[in-house]
Amino acid sequence: EVCIVAERDGELVGVLAGYPYSEGARRGRRIDVHAFRRAAPWRWPKLVRIARAERSLDPPIPPGSWYIDALAVTQDHRRAGVGRALLGEAETRARAAGCRLLSLHTGIDNSGARAFYKSAGMEVRGTVYASPAVRALGIPDRGGVSYVKEV
Repeated sequence: EVCIVAERDGELVGVLAGYPYSEGARRGRRIDVHAFRRAAPWRWPKLVRIARAERSLDPPIPPGSWYIDALAVTQDHRRAGVGRALLGEAETRARAAGCRLLSLHTGIDNSGARAFYKSAGMEVRGTVYASPAVRALGIPDRGGVSYVKEV
């Protein structure tokens, strides 16, 4: 219900997962419940610490956003318009859902994605840097950058 799939000649070449951000808390709880069901109870405290630490790397999402949770294009099909087509469909779905913005996060060090989002007309909304406590948990991300675009 949240994935947009791109195919070429029957081959999967890209996918975008997104939804109105107002649904984010409900969707996040479903993911957490799924993860906890698969883990032994004695691992739950560490899972909670890691989940909180990872969420601390996400800059705030503006209200009224359609949130892009993931965007991926196969290596062989990058720079061929697949990502732009997926973003275009996301804009269409955002407008249909009554959202005024597209929003997403990416890692500070993901220079390829950051260049793509900039070229697609998205603007940096905020940056969050990982704290020493987050790094101590072994999370490799140095932080996150949020992007927005009016639709």
